[in-house]
Amino acid sequence: MKAGWIFRVLIFTFFAVSVCPGAQWASAAGQAGGTGAEDVKRESGEAVEATRKYVSEKRKEYEKQVQRELQGYEERLDELEKRLRKAKEEAQPKLREAMEQAEQKKREAEEKLRELRSAGEGAWEDAKPHLEKAMQELEKAYKRALSHFK
Repeated sequence: MKAGWIFRVLIFTFFAVSVCPGAQWASAAGQAGGTGAEDVKRESGEAVEATRKYVSEKRKEYEKQVQRELQGYEERLDELEKRLRKAKEEAQPKLREAMEQAEQKKREAEEKLRELRSAGEGAWEDAKPHLEKAMQELEKAYKRALSHFK
């Protein structure tokens, strides 16, 4: 279940409790020993805040994970670069082209990560699929480049 969806449900619940005509009934029930509207509003607010913190933590974890993956690609591409220099001269243009494509995909993924980092709390869920696609394209380009070295 997406955290963004949970956040929207909690906001809707909070809104419904705030404006719902039954809120007066809930207040009367609170006076009779039940849960009052103020209690529901407070608890809804606490739930919204807890969800916001959870989503923020997950976002930071995801950003760190992607950053580690990009660093791993950087190291692997450096290794391929070393192998490229040792390759036969007639094979180098084709190898260089494959390497450049992989490096371009890495730059695109880094740009998507920057976009994700600058996205607002609610918009990062929309930016995430674009970053995931860029990372998949990077993986494919790296594998293509690697296949030229076998």
